[in-house]
Amino acid sequence: MRGLVQIFASLRHTWNHLMRSATIISFQKTNSTCPFLETLDFSECFLFNYNGNADMELPVLQRLYLNKIRKYPDLAGVLNIFKAPRLQRLELSSNGIVNIENKLFTHFSSLTFLDLSNNKLVSVSNLQYLSNIRQLSLHDNSIKIVPQEILIQSGHPNMSILDISNNPFQCDCNVEAFRNWILTDNMVKMVMLADSKYTCFSPDSEKDLSITQVDLDCELHLWKYISIGIACAVVLLISVILIVRYWWHIKYSFFLVFNRRRNQQHHLIVNAENIDDDENGPPRYDAYVPYHVESADDWVHGELLPNIEEGEEPFRLFLRCRDMRIGRIILDEISLHMQRSRKVLVILTPRFFEDNWCLKELEMAHYRVLEENRNVMILIILGQIPNNKKTLLFRQLLCKVQYLKWPGDAYGQYLFWRRLREELKRPVPLDRRFNV
Repeated sequence: MRGLVQIFASLRHTWNHLMRSATIISFQKTNSTCPFLETLDFSECFLFNYNGNADMELPVLQRLYLNKIRKYPDLAGVLNIFKAPRLQRLELSSNGIVNIENKLFTHFSSLTFLDLSNNKLVSVSNLQYLSNIRQLSLHDNSIKIVPQEILIQSGHPNMSILDISNNPFQCDCNVEAFRNWILTDNMVKMVMLADSKYTCFSPDSEKDLSITQVDLDCELHLWKYISIGIACAVVLLISVILIVRYWWHIKYSFFLVFNRRRNQQHHLIVNAENIDDDENGPPRYDAYVPYHVESADDWVHGELLPNIEEGEEPFRLFLRCRDMRIGRIILDEISLHMQRSRKVLVILTPRFFEDNWCLKELEMAHYRVLEENRNVMILIILGQIPNNKKTLLFRQLLCKVQYLKWPGDAYGQYLFWRRLREELKRPVPLDRRFNV
């Protein structure tokens, strides 16, 4: 084994040194300077045991050969060993290199020749920093697409020779820029271009065809993609319009699917307990009454119940806070008793629209109107509803269902109760206006 310390100690006054096929070179902690060394060849050496602490000052080194390294360590780590500001030629062929780290060669500012051939490179997009490069060899790799950075003259203003032959090029629209560059650029010589070494590997329809002979029709593809994009945008716009137009129908459909599935499980429990909870049974109540407890409870108990439930012709009302059974799922109870009520009497106050359960009851009442095509809703408005509280559903309902406003005078209240009783007694025929 020859250590790097002994090797470089013997090279202090050497101009050229070849170590091709050396037995073993061990990169240990080293700090050496070779002020006259211009050429260094480690090709086919067995490099190992690199710990990242080696540091070799090579102020006039111009040529470095690292081809066919038998045991290739970390590429970035090995290159960082060599402090060679005047390095012009670097060969790294046949090392199985898969990728190149970003700015890997930036400390070799004078580099004019770089050989990365016979490796396994898939992408070479990190070579745009080689501003002084004149000759670049990338043949026999796994490059499918040549990046724009290689082709842009401003990135490599001095490049005169490029060899990127024998790569499995993917001949789709991504290769169009490379093909056009080959046909139009007269500044860079393409090695082995005339020997059919630049052929397509994929797709199968273009396989083994020269890149310069491929008919890509990328403008047609571009228009196809634009057409597809426009079509998708139109479909999306129409979908949004339909969703906005039929939002309540869509939401109601989802609710029905979800509610029926849950009711199936609920009926199994009900049947086991021998409880009559059939939604399709005869109506048990004349009206289901959704209202906001804090803002309308005094009016409900002080005005509505005495005039409707305790009058000469009493009606039976369902109040969620009063009549709902304890221990049941609230949404199931609302659905059950709303279905078993002939009508839904909604008491609207400004704070009604701030309560999630009140809004849910209003939505479910609207679902029932849509499902049955019957105007089963009666709206009672207490006070003035601010515009910022008027939801889209509320505005729609005002245009479709009957509503009563609570008056402030005695005669108006008399007419109010007479009208409400008439509406509660009136049968509910089919109404095609709600089948929209």
